[in-house]
Amino acid sequence: MNYNNNYQGFKKKYINNCSNYNFQGQKSEEKHLDEKYKIKTYSDNGKINANLINEQAKELAEEFSKQKLANTQLRNFYGECLAYKDMEYEDLKIRLILLKAKLAYTKGRNAITQSFYEFMENRINCIKSKKDFEFFLMHFMTIIGYFKYFTKDKNK
Repeated sequence: MNYNNNYQGFKKKYINNCSNYNFQGQKSEEKHLDEKYKIKTYSDNGKINANLINEQAKELAEEFSKQKLANTQLRNFYGECLAYKDMEYEDLKIRLILLKAKLAYTKGRNAITQSFYEFMENRINCIKSKKDFEFFLMHFMTIIGYFKYFTKDKNK
């Protein structure tokens, strides 16, 4: 009897059955980032698009809070981005590439939501200058503030 073929079949069946479940064994329905939240640029005539630090930040924070995104994960990624603030743009580009890999790793562990992963990918891809990065930090900071507002009662 060929045990290797049986193992491969079991492994394939096990992986297919488990990939739709989160780490707590619950069936997971991955929600993707709504197209209306995807952006192409941060600025209007050299100034931050006011919607990014107002209504869109509020809506995104509310959406993330409904999806059970952990405050610690949100703050961890913001803290890492904040550490890049004083870098030259060329060094910053390299760090952002590495950050995308870290996001993929964290998503692979199911520690962040699909929606947050897509949000960060979109926002990182829109950073084309040091000014864009500063606008990204402002946008991210407002999301964290609203996120705390929407999750304040959940932590009690």
